[in-house]
Amino acid sequence: METTVSHPETDGGGKRAPLIDPKLFVREDVVRFGNAANLVGIICHSKKSGANRPGILFLNAGLIHRCGPNRLYVKLARLLATRGYSSLRFDLSGRGDSSSDMSDRSFNERALDETLEATEQLAAFGCSTFVPLGICSGAITALDAAQADPRICGAVLINPLFFDDNSTAFVDSRDTKYWARVLTNPKRWRDFFSGKAEYDMILNRLKGLFETEEGSATVIDKVVADLDKLADHRARTLIVGNELDPRQLYLVSHLEERCRDTIASKHLTTAIIPGADHIFTPLRSQERLFHTVIDWLTAA
Repeated sequence: METTVSHPETDGGGKRAPLIDPKLFVREDVVRFGNAANLVGIICHSKKSGANRPGILFLNAGLIHRCGPNRLYVKLARLLATRGYSSLRFDLSGRGDSSSDMSDRSFNERALDETLEATEQLAAFGCSTFVPLGICSGAITALDAAQADPRICGAVLINPLFFDDNSTAFVDSRDTKYWARVLTNPKRWRDFFSGKAEYDMILNRLKGLFETEEGSATVIDKVVADLDKLADHRARTLIVGNELDPRQLYLVSHLEERCRDTIASKHLTTAIIPGADHIFTPLRSQERLFHTVIDWLTAA
């Protein structure tokens, strides 16, 4: 199937070069793969796609279909195709159109194995290196895959879900902007007094005021160690967060402090997208995200 792609030229901050050639067609092909042929995906490419560019793997954001939240993966895949990048957006087993895997593997093990299987689909299109890209839980899978396969030359981690409930409570409870948004939101107060509020989350955040930083520091230590491993193998990492999530601000600020050499060597790039929420609902934040990813890829 072929389609044309159009996209605004500006990101809200003034005129920029067009993201795409509006006259260029991209082609999308359905593939079924995996050991049990249970995985379904869409390969997106164009006549500009070349073997000298890495193939991009779009990984499920939680339980969301391979289109991605707000169809972000569809939009970005087509933009990248016009820049010469082939990509595969696919559903992990048990998500979207992919049937369940009946093995007793953990989700993380299965997601990693299936991501590595997906590289072979792009290899058939001439790709010899790969870049996994994921939002939320998909970012964790992208990081795991980048450490497991030497052909993976980079990873894009968008709003990565590194923090557990306790470390999330610690970070959120110490962010004044978080409390300002919560306490000045009339809907939250209506929900609270009408029995519709997420009381467990409220209690968790209040308990976070008494948490120590040990859990959050452990998270940062592990992320830094993983990024150092990738840098040692000359793999690049892009971490993108949104400004409304205290965890992403905490993560990026600590990485910028702890990973100065990795950032200076261009093996780590961090970015916070203003005006974005967790799934980049505002169109302007989507445009900024697309520019950030494309600029990072083309800077290689």
